[in-house]
Amino acid sequence: MRKLGIALVLVFIAWLLCSNLLPAAVFYLAGNTQQAAFTCMNLISMITTTSAYIYAYYRMYRAIKTIGCIG
Repeated sequence: MRKLGIALVLVFIAWLLCSNLLPAAVFYLAGNTQQAAFTCMNLISMITTTSAYIYAYYRMYRAIKTIGCIG
């Protein structure tokens, strides 16, 4: 269990670096200001997160409808 917890923490850290810090650094190195880079990454993150939530709720709705709980 302890190894699983450590692995999950490491995966979370890797995900955080790859999804937020690394792209922001690329935008910054491409010539944008630091504020513009983080603003752009925040917008991309908000759009992808919202899309993932909408898709997850749609899949839950379909699963519940398939079971027959919703008319």
